[in-house]
Amino acid sequence: MVEVRWATVEDVADIESVRIAAWRAAYQEILPATVLAGLTTTPERVALLSERITERKARFLVAILDGVNVGHLVSGVPQEFSDHQIGALYVSPFHQGRRIGPTLVGQDIALAIQEGASSASIWSLEKNDRAARLYGETFGADEVLSGTYDIEGTTYPTLGFIYRDLPGLLQRLETLTQRTYSPHLEP
Repeated sequence: MVEVRWATVEDVADIESVRIAAWRAAYQEILPATVLAGLTTTPERVALLSERITERKARFLVAILDGVNVGHLVSGVPQEFSDHQIGALYVSPFHQGRRIGPTLVGQDIALAIQEGASSASIWSLEKNDRAARLYGETFGADEVLSGTYDIEGTTYPTLGFIYRDLPGLLQRLETLTQRTYSPHLEP
């Protein structure tokens, strides 16, 4: 069973490995090969992630399966469309399709509800069909917005999935993953 816990500084290397592998798998047909080949872990990024994790500037959750970090979620920064935003959700390409993403989102939403959030959002590139199906159909978004995101000077269309009934979303996630999420997760 997948364990979800708060990320620690010791997780940064694994977080970066999963992020890079997930981007390369999800966007190989969408982004230029040079962009994907250029994804690297820099000392500056390691320092930034370490600071954010240590100072809790955002919620970093990791998914551990058989002792291996197989995914992570970053959330907490509200946007104009919702009072809680999932800013990043990455699962190792070798572990996708095992409900690890929904498990991370379920735990995050349980915590967000406990903190008083009443709505949430998550964005993806428009051409990321797998994410669009997961966020829109499987999670049951109440509204889908259009936007754009700049990657190395090129603007890409995005979709924003808005959830206005967080208890309902949590219930769908608990049914999907066949587990109950605690509104308390010890750091």
